[in-house]
Amino acid sequence: MSNPITVDPSLADWLLDADPALRWQVERDLLGAPEADWAATRARVATEGFGARLLALQDPDGQWAGGAFFPSGFDFQGPEAAEGAGQPLTATTHFAERAPRMGCRRVPC
Repeated sequence: MSNPITVDPSLADWLLDADPALRWQVERDLLGAPEADWAATRARVATEGFGARLLALQDPDGQWAGGAFFPSGFDFQGPEAAEGAGQPLTATTHFAERAPRMGCRRVPC
């Protein structure tokens, strides 16, 4: 990929001094780095920084709080399901949607 814009070197250095979830996108999209370079950085997303912290919270079966949309043990007839009780939504679906943006190709990355 060719470099689509000119980036001030000090700005590039600052952006590159970032979490791998951001760094690989800077390398690819702003600096036009070769795929081998940004792909190596993207591969670190699951084991370092934001991606690793997020994946550490995931249940062993790949879900969050035991469910895809509702936590395990949620009582659909109980008070937690009453009108106005709030949304018990868990993050599995949202993480699966966001993971590729951070650089994860699959869940877990």
